[in-house]
Amino acid sequence: MQVQEILNQMVQEHHFLSAVLTDSSGFPLASAACETAEVSAAIALQLQRVAESARNRVGMKTMNEISMFDDSGHRWVYRPFSIDKHDLVLAVSVPPNISYRRATTQAIRQIRETWAFGEASRSFQKITS
Repeated sequence: MQVQEILNQMVQEHHFLSAVLTDSSGFPLASAACETAEVSAAIALQLQRVAESARNRVGMKTMNEISMFDDSGHRWVYRPFSIDKHDLVLAVSVPPNISYRRATTQAIRQIRETWAFGEASRSFQKITS
């Protein structure tokens, strides 16, 4: 399964408004749903800056989630994680009264598996070439 498929499936099955996977600089690697990748990536980058500021100013350890709510209950969730030495961010836009934690955890696990399989495939291709 490709990362794009993982995001599409998560958004559809859990009724999220959007999802984006970015690198640590906010560059969108994959996205799903109605909001554009650029908007989603920009929001993810802003949340990343908030996380870095909190770590630097308050001395917090690495965070595994940040969420923001608006007055209507709409939520933006930022889930940073690493694969090998690559820092990535899964950010999702969640409508009111929709749970997200299990779905995002599952998506992160699937992304890690897909990434590992891709790395293994590339290594195998190098060996057999």
